[in-house]
Amino acid sequence: MTIADLDLLAWYVMSKDIYFGFDFAAAVPVSNRIVMGLLKNPKIAKCIDEWEATGLPYTGMGPMY
Repeated sequence: MTIADLDLLAWYVMSKDIYFGFDFAAAVPVSNRIVMGLLKNPKIAKCIDEWEATGLPYTGMGPMY
């Protein structure tokens, strides 16, 4: 895993945001394949699942406005 992989993973997480979200797979199909490979790692998948379970927006913009 590289810094670039972590950056792509951060963009993937941000794409799931309820305020900022976008279709990551449609926007960047090649990067989506890389992220799907990263999500096969159980530790990364667990981290993402725990974050999604909180229901918190990635950007934090909801509570701010």
